[in-house]
Amino acid sequence: MAKALIFHNSTCLNCHKCEQNMIKVGPMVFCNDCWNSELVQKGMKVDENGDVNPFSKLYKKWIKKYKEFPLEIL
Repeated sequence: MAKALIFHNSTCLNCHKCEQNMIKVGPMVFCNDCWNSELVQKGMKVDENGDVNPFSKLYKKWIKKYKEFPLEIL
């Protein structure tokens, strides 16, 4: 299972905002607004332990976007 956790000072996969508190789902990080609009309101289920079904269509859609996201080498 993938976990939904609080993450700090990272960039949102969807809108690229950086906020102090972000939501990490598996390897992906979202701002609170994108978490709500792109995942929760579209049916992402998170159980009481923070587990997310990594086999759901919505999770797979975002994993595909994550894999296409360019990594910057510093």
